[in-house]
Amino acid sequence: MLRPKVLLVEDDEDTREVLALALGGALEASVDTAADGAEAQALLERRGGGFDLLLTDERMPGLHGSDLIRWVRRHRLVPQCVLMSAYHDGPALAEAAGADLFLRKPFELREALPQLRRRLHGAGSGA
Repeated sequence: MLRPKVLLVEDDEDTREVLALALGGALEASVDTAADGAEAQALLERRGGGFDLLLTDERMPGLHGSDLIRWVRRHRLVPQCVLMSAYHDGPALAEAAGADLFLRKPFELREALPQLRRRLHGAGSGA
């Protein structure tokens, strides 16, 4: 069985590393990372999608997570999109962007992982 593919977009290097390890281990996923929305967009364009789940922070330099999700949806590149944010407007931004799930930062991995696992299980295979 193929490992699900996750694209993690987070500008904080420590958070990105911890989440990548957790997703790779607990979800048995193949995890690629990007430090910001523009880097993620370039990776998605090069690969023509190819991920089962996009997990992105909202507030990053340049392209914000909600804008990245809108772009992904418009181009139909990733079937499941999750927005993370510590800001009060995060849930509204997630809904407006078409995110499948919103995670309020900081979140407990033990609580978030089952939600992400359900998203991956139902995502099917990315191209």
